[in-house]
Amino acid sequence: MKRFLLVILILLLISYVLKEENVSASSINNNHTYITEPTKPIKDATPVDYEVPQENLRPIEEATGSEIERILGKDNRMLVKNYTSYPYKTIVLLNMTFTNITYIGTGTVIAPDTILTAAHNVYDSRLGGWATEITAYAGATANKATIGKAKVDKKYVLPDWINSQSSQHDLAVIKLKTPLGEQTGSLGITDKIKLNEVIQTAGYPADKGGWTLYKGSGLLKKVTDFNIYYDIDTYGGQSGSPVWNAENKIIGVHAYGSTPLNFATKINDTNLKLIKNWTSIPVGHVYNKNVTVSKSNISVWNDFQFLNKKPLTHIKVGNVYKAKYIYKHNNGQTYLSLYDNKNKWIGYFNRRDVYDLKGTLLNKKVKISKNNYVIWDSFFLDNKINLSKDFYGKTLNAKYSYKLGNKEEFYSLYDDSNKWIGYLNKKATQ
Repeated sequence: MKRFLLVILILLLISYVLKEENVSASSINNNHTYITEPTKPIKDATPVDYEVPQENLRPIEEATGSEIERILGKDNRMLVKNYTSYPYKTIVLLNMTFTNITYIGTGTVIAPDTILTAAHNVYDSRLGGWATEITAYAGATANKATIGKAKVDKKYVLPDWINSQSSQHDLAVIKLKTPLGEQTGSLGITDKIKLNEVIQTAGYPADKGGWTLYKGSGLLKKVTDFNIYYDIDTYGGQSGSPVWNAENKIIGVHAYGSTPLNFATKINDTNLKLIKNWTSIPVGHVYNKNVTVSKSNISVWNDFQFLNKKPLTHIKVGNVYKAKYIYKHNNGQTYLSLYDNKNKWIGYFNRRDVYDLKGTLLNKKVKISKNNYVIWDSFFLDNKINLSKDFYGKTLNAKYSYKLGNKEEFYSLYDDSNKWIGYLNKKATQ
């Protein structure tokens, strides 16, 4: 008996260890995922000339002695030919002036008036402290910025950067005097990170002139509490470049080179909360529920500056969407970020204009009495799996009832063998 109990205990212990190993291997983000959404531009470009010639400017890494970003073996960087297209137009060339010397770096628009970059582009004790002037150029070329420019108004760095200037804390936010992001759009931000996911970075490397956008892609190879590491080629001038995932959401700010991997300051939950405080950008939490539109004449927003409404052409009362994220705005309202069944972003909806689509337990026998109704596989109502005429006159079990925002009621139907049939409008039954 004792031997039997010992065997059981060992098996349970092995099971626990395997479970723990599986969790640590597959999930490296916190239990809470925070998010901001990417946005598209809403205003036309206004090309401008540079204030100083770009060809003589040095990357800031040369002045600070930072670990220079590296080419890891063969140079796999690629010229971004569509630099005025989204998402590349959100990546801006920075001119940063310290003690009357101007350097180049890279930043990313994350809100109409906000840029995310590396802290050493903004503050460095080796260069006298804070940059005295920063200008952001969008759509950079050799002769001009084809999209526009903006001057920096306010600068924020992670508190620990001032004290330590450690690579763990090399992240900054700069606020603009004018909303350049209305012309570029913005990238989103997330602290949800997956090891070995495919990622991209792009910036303005000095060895390619310093005004030409180059990109690279690779795999996320290593993650710590404060940094992420990847096998993507970079060079001086790309400090502050975004490292983003397949959903156009930034997971790190590129700043350093090493062998065998280059690395970035990680967007962790602490940093994302600080970004929120500095910028007033609402930070979302995972929601992942189906909702149905319950009101007409609503406003659907493209961003949280509330500058641009999304068209309502295909948004009808009763439509069902996936609410991926929920936001508490500082205006006191709650908003949901909605997607369709093809994962296309629809926009930000006020929580009061939709409600969660929940099934009510019914377990009721119903008879199919109409032969001209579609039986659906989801409430997106875009994939027919059966027709009511195929079950006309038959009695099925309506296990659950669902009411859409347009007051239409659907049954979730099962046959006598407990096989699911699909969703059918209540009007087709009696």
